[in-house]
Amino acid sequence: MKAPARLAAAALAAAVATAAAPEARAQEGAPAYTAGPYDYETTVDEMSPALGRAYVFAIQNELIARGYSPGVVDGAEGPRTRSAILAYQRDAGLRQTGRASRELLDHLKFAAPRRDAGGATVREIQRRLAALGYYAGAVDGVVGPMTRTAVRGFQKSEGLATTGTADRALLRALDRARR
Repeated sequence: MKAPARLAAAALAAAVATAAAPEARAQEGAPAYTAGPYDYETTVDEMSPALGRAYVFAIQNELIARGYSPGVVDGAEGPRTRSAILAYQRDAGLRQTGRASRELLDHLKFAAPRRDAGGATVREIQRRLAALGYYAGAVDGVVGPMTRTAVRGFQKSEGLATTGTADRALLRALDRARR
């Protein structure tokens, strides 16, 4: 067996042994696995300091790429990073923990992007939200955190589902609100 194949086989064997014996992991001081999707998250507190910083650094970059503001990209899980994580989790419909985790990074990297409307529709939504006093940002057609906050504020005040999604359905709701 070649070296990479031996390493992969050893890693797989270790993963199977660990998953098969959660009580043994608990005895060693490692958290026991709880069944079900996302019942258990591997937070950065459970990782080595270097690995934890690497995960937070990657999460901060992914949040910025999606229009959230975690502050300085430094690998530290500070208050602005936690706030950006909470906003992303809320917008994505995830359990809101505000914590950096392996599962959060997976979601940021691999989940399907939100289906917001295109630039012209978003600009019209921003104009109408500004006219109603919900939005004070640039009318640029970009759905960032300020636009999502304004959308959620409008949706909440109108008794709509607070999704934060800027789409044609929201534009129709804004039409009804102007009447």
